[in-house]
This record gives sequence, C-alpha cells and structure tokens, in this order.
Amino acid sequence: MYSYPKDIEELNGLPKVNRDELICKPLSDWSDEWYESILPEKNKLSLKFESWDKEFKGKLRSKLVPVIGYGGTKKSLLAQNIAFENIRRGLGRCIYSTMESGATEVINRFIDMSVEPQDGFNPHSELEYHNNKTNKINAKEFYLKSISPVFKDGLNITENTSMDANKYDRLLTQFEEKGKKIDILVVDGLSGLGGAGSETELYSKHSKELKDLSNKHKIMTMLICHVSKGGHKTDKDLSRLVRSSEKIIDNCDFYISASLFANEENEFNQINGNMRLVNKRGSGNVIDVVYDFNRLRLLMEETELEPEQFSF
Repeated sequence: MYSYPKDIEELNGLPKVNRDELICKPLSDWSDEWYESILPEKNKLSLKFESWDKEFKGKLRSKLVPVIGYGGTKKSLLAQNIAFENIRRGLGRCIYSTMESGATEVINRFIDMSVEPQDGFNPHSELEYHNNKTNKINAKEFYLKSISPVFKDGLNITENTSMDANKYDRLLTQFEEKGKKIDILVVDGLSGLGGAGSETELYSKHSKELKDLSNKHKIMTMLICHVSKGGHKTDKDLSRLVRSSEKIIDNCDFYISASLFANEENEFNQINGNMRLVNKRGSGNVIDVVYDFNRLRLLMEETELEPEQFSF
C-alpha cells in the first residue's frame, strides 16, 4: 500500500483520511453482518414520538439525521426534546454541541424540561427570580441537588465553535476510554462547523464526515440545518432548500423538516406545529407529527391531529 506523508492532510487543511484496506467480500461472507442487522436492537434509542419510534423500532445507531427549517420552527427544541427523552429513560448519553447559543442558554432549556413550574413562568426564570429577588431559594444549591441528578452523566455540553468530525471523533473516543459511551451527538448548527472552502463544499464535506463518524461510533447524529430563502415557515418539507448543498440530504439516512401553522391573518399557532420525518433511505415513508407544545416546560407531545385540520 502506498505510504502517504504523515502531514499531507495538515498541510492542506484537511482531516485525516482512513486508509485502512478496502473491504469487498462475496455475498456469502456477509452473513454475520446481515444477520446482526435484522436482530432486535439491543440498545434502542428513541425519537420521542411514538409514530416515529414504530417506524425505526429503536434502530437509530449509525444514522445521520438533519433537522431542517427556518428560524423559530423549533428545530433545536426538537433535538433537545429527543435528547431529554433518551436521557430521562436511561436509553443513552448525549453530547450537545452548541455553536449558535451559549451553554447556559441550552442549560436553561433543559432545566425547563426537567422541573415543574411553580409560579406560572419557565422554571429557569423562576429560579433566577427567587435567587435574586426573594432569597427563597439558592439557585446553585437547587441546580446541584435537584437538576444535576436528573441528568447524571447523560447530558454533556460543549460550546466550542469551529468543530469538525475529527474533533468530535476525539471527544467520543475520550468518553469511550472512560467507559462512558456516547449514543447521541447533536450538532447545533451546521453553519458553525469550521474548515476552509466555500459554504457548499464545507456543508457537503461535513455532512459526509459526520455520517462516517456515526458509523464508526455507532451513534445517532442530529444535525441542525438552516434553509435558504424561497420557502415559508408553513412549508411541510423544505429539503429542497437546505442551505448551500443538496449533498446534506444525499448523505443522510432520514431527515426531519420543521414547520408551523398559520391562520388567515398569517399569525403563527403557538401551541401546535408539524414535524415531518422522511425515511428516504429506508421505507420511504413520510410521517407527519402534529405536536402540542408546552411553553413553560418546552416539551413537545405527539397528538392524533392531522396537518390538514390546520388548513384554512
């Protein structure tokens, strides 16, 4: 095999390439891998909504999942709801990589999800108010005694910017070496990933490398993606407008498109919205979920409503 100079990738600003020997076997030699693929998933993950979980039956490892939509359509909130569902049920650990919001903003959302409100406001706001105004509670003590135990070591947050697949690989490997395997990686958002090249080249490169990373570490990777102008927040499927590169959709296993409902006055519904899952590489099924949104807890719950019921 040709021996590449060790520093050739570094000189060109590229990630290290896996140059392991190529594997090509006759069909008969793939029996173990095929059989393993049809067995019930031993370590199931959840997509929170029952109709989506029925589609995948917990087999979500090695999947790259773009969550696409315009600002305000609750893309990040969906990923956070899914992460919280898996952590709460003890199904898996998560790394949440936030490159558009600070870590404390993300933590506020997880506090809201995990604590019952008492005064009619978001729990994190109540903690801030009582800590600073009424002295009824020491917010740091409450955080350590009542919030941290909910998550234990299940939620791990990084606010480092300009991340890429190599840095995530190092992070995941560090956890594995400590005996704490990560099961879900949330990349929020794609535009914060680093590298040299045009936006289209970078988005194509990052999505391909994140897919390879998902395969290597047997994790589900959720990738928050913005979309270009030309559509509306009410459009059920915005995959055609994923910003700068259709390769993102090509490289994924399935994708989720977030949208809102509006009335005749073009006012957006604050309680219900729609999440469309398209299982492009599997069954091809399109599964719409109309959710109820709890604005104090920031939790989404699946309903039996149909998107057509919100047409005017």
